[in-house]
Amino acid sequence: MRQPEELGGDGEGTNPEQLFAIGYAACFAASLALVGQRKQLRADDAAIDAKVMLIPVPPSTPQT
Repeated sequence: MRQPEELGGDGEGTNPEQLFAIGYAACFAASLALVGQRKQLRADDAAIDAKVMLIPVPPSTPQT
């Protein structure tokens, strides 16, 4: 795991955003399959496509 260029890293390797996106997408897919199973619906062919970006915010910037 390495930091992305936007956070001062060299941009090589897997970055934290990618790991977060993979984990979130896998959890969402498992939840979707579980809900489908409970409703007796097939959801095993569902595809999840995720894009996540963590952008540094200067301390003086108000956050909403």
